[in-house]
Amino acid sequence: RALGKLKASEAVPDLLKSLREDKDGRVRDDAAIALGQLKASEAVPDLLKTLQEDKDGQVRGNAARALGELKVSEAVPDLLKSLREDKDGMVRGNAARALGELKVSEAVPDLLKSLREDKDGQARGSAAWALGELKVSEAVPDLLKSLREDKDGWVRGSAACALGELKASEAVPDLLKTLRQDEDGWARGNAAWALGELKASETVPDLLKTLQEDKDTSVRNKAAESAWLLLRRTQHISR
Repeated sequence: RALGKLKASEAVPDLLKSLREDKDGRVRDDAAIALGQLKASEAVPDLLKTLQEDKDGQVRGNAARALGELKVSEAVPDLLKSLREDKDGMVRGNAARALGELKVSEAVPDLLKSLREDKDGQARGSAAWALGELKVSEAVPDLLKSLREDKDGWVRGSAACALGELKASEAVPDLLKTLRQDEDGWARGNAAWALGELKASETVPDLLKTLQEDKDTSVRNKAAESAWLLLRRTQHISR
């Protein structure tokens, strides 16, 4: 994976060979991730084949992730098929995320179904995120339900993020409850971020309390960012 972070484009031929031929799924998995990070467009045919045929779910899932990072529009039919049919939750989740990154509006019915019905938390959470990316306002009731009721913190946090993206002001009370009470840091942090996106200036005292008291650094950071944005906005309006 370090190869991808270093943008070592000269490694692409070796990575492609590993993706095609290595018998170890962990190696193929790392190759798929690195090729996506490298934006290696020449890898698209092999990534599509991996998504379609690899027996290892994690490898298929990271092929889907790479195809999303590469913005491969011709991958949409295979990504939709993976979202609908793959037995591995990681694959379904990464397919959902890729469809959101690709702004595939035809995926909305399948993403809504995934959010409502998928048994895998990663798949439900990624569907929530994708619905936010796609600006699907009709998803707000389902996202609110997920924020309130889903047992998986990843899903609640992703729902909070999507509600912020959708500028769903009706979500403020539930986001505030999440910020105050949720046991999961990802959920609390994204609730803090969403309250800033929603310009909910009335929540500044809670954001400041979170900044002072939350044990999770990432939550405190997001609370600080939102509080600062809201305070700056309030000062600007009052001038």
